[in-house]
Amino acid sequence: EALQMRRRLYQTDHPDLAMSINNLAMFYFSLNRKDEAEPLFIEALNVYKKILLNYSSSLSEKERGDFLNTIKPAFEEFNSFAIIRSKESPKVISELYNNQLLTKGFLHNSTQKVRDRIISSGDKDLIKKYRELQSIRELLARISILSKDEINKFGYNYDSLRTLANELEKELSRSSEILASELEKREVTWKDIRDKLKEDEAAVEIVRFNLYDKGWTDSVYYVALIVTKKTKDYPRLVVLENGNELEGEYIKLYREEIESGAINLPKDFDESGQLYQAFWSKIGKELEGINRVYLSLDGVYNLINLLTLRNPDSKEYLFDEKEIVLCTNTKDIVTTKPYRAKKKDIVLFGNPNYELGLEEQKVLAGNIPKVERRDVEIYGETRDILTRLRLSKLPETEVEVKNIEKLLKEKGWETKVFLGDNALEEEVKNVNNPRVLHLATHGKFLSDIEFDRDIMDMRIMGMERRVYIENPLMRSMLFFAGSNRVIKDQGFTSDFVIDNGILTAYEAMNLNLDNTELVVLSACETGLGIIKNGEGVYGLQRSFQQAGARYVLMSLWEVADKSTQELMEIFYRKWVEGRTIREAFKEAQREIREKYKTPYHWGSFVLFGN
Repeated sequence: EALQMRRRLYQTDHPDLAMSINNLAMFYFSLNRKDEAEPLFIEALNVYKKILLNYSSSLSEKERGDFLNTIKPAFEEFNSFAIIRSKESPKVISELYNNQLLTKGFLHNSTQKVRDRIISSGDKDLIKKYRELQSIRELLARISILSKDEINKFGYNYDSLRTLANELEKELSRSSEILASELEKREVTWKDIRDKLKEDEAAVEIVRFNLYDKGWTDSVYYVALIVTKKTKDYPRLVVLENGNELEGEYIKLYREEIESGAINLPKDFDESGQLYQAFWSKIGKELEGINRVYLSLDGVYNLINLLTLRNPDSKEYLFDEKEIVLCTNTKDIVTTKPYRAKKKDIVLFGNPNYELGLEEQKVLAGNIPKVERRDVEIYGETRDILTRLRLSKLPETEVEVKNIEKLLKEKGWETKVFLGDNALEEEVKNVNNPRVLHLATHGKFLSDIEFDRDIMDMRIMGMERRVYIENPLMRSMLFFAGSNRVIKDQGFTSDFVIDNGILTAYEAMNLNLDNTELVVLSACETGLGIIKNGEGVYGLQRSFQQAGARYVLMSLWEVADKSTQELMEIFYRKWVEGRTIREAFKEAQREIREKYKTPYHWGSFVLFGN
């Protein structure tokens, strides 16, 4: 009766109507009346998807995120229903895959599409407004470490700036929707992906969720949804019921095996093959005859390099058996436009002088930053983590950068290099659309801070207070010249405008990389970040892609200086000799593997992009 009432009251795309339909579906599901539940589940989710497609352009990214969080439980409830129902009605797998194509990475993809449409429009006024939004975001990042009194003293109102950014973002989002192509406006289905695949290719969506069984449980499930050129009626479904083990003992074992290879032990990586069996075996059996796999990750799969898994039957690494192309969402196969390189230029940063003095940085930085600062002292857990980093010099990265510069110059590339004192955060922010941006420095993801609702304790000018760190992108960072002043409590002066030498992922999102083909993050842990199921990793990779980069090459663990230097040099040599980025990277990995046998060295970096 409640559902019929809402059918009369609301339009067909009202979220309250979708909620009522989904509630009835869940009721039938709990009574094991699956035949009656299935059409209601599908109807409810179709209403939600219609809202996402038709109205999300009127929202800012935060508002889209808030709405997505309210409807996410309905999609996760359907996941549990679908894996049970698929035994009787396998066509439900089609709905499961199509749901993922729309919702997985939705925030990332929608934000990126807005930027792409605006930049490619050529509309000067629209582009100017987008640059204004970038400036406001940068300002918010800068003043987020100040108290409200200090922010007001400098003439800013944090809440007003947030509101301004939110409204400007919505205006830009609405404007970009007018520029959207018909392909962008329609829902992409698994059949669209199938039609784009070649005979030896497959698309795989990995989905992580908690099992719903008459209530939410602690059981974590992973499913793999597989489409090939030969897929006819519905995608294949692989269910991994060992999600809790994957996220517990197996990821711990993987890290231990990787770290043991840091000293190039003669022992084979994962000799028993139990990691391959746990993470990949069931999926791999469904991919016989497939050479290239377009793979969209979720959950714990973001923390491992699948190519380093060892097949206990063939004794080969997955690296030797499959080509894996990592993407945010497999619909990228359909929607990604070809990249046409218009120039050959590269900007390289390496071996920053982390000890750069304040006065020296003042001279070098000039008037690049625009926001006044006060002396800032970070303390507590945050400072402890940064202090433990002990930002040592990276002479190998200077060799790496100089060798790459020499190689590319010989091939007619225009190069710009920033080393030592000149490897400043200010210079990174001044980069303007190079074809390649190469950053060889220390990186860190603050994963072991116990945040209380994303709050960090800090002390400014001797006054204790609590600062809200609203965006998880604040916790992934790269370090540049002068950054040890923050780590060593030397802080800033109040009479000059400089950056702190720590480039967060939030700041990286605002870089000008609209025509950049590749960003290389030759640093430790650059592929890590906060994992949000269905949205991927909130970290540097996401930010550089949102800034415009087509490909991002990044690391999953602490890397060895020497082998990293060699890997990068081989990669660039292979690329400029005529290989594609993906081919050059795989050949470089193969050469490094011949010299350094363990995956710790050759498997530390992964390439994201399509």
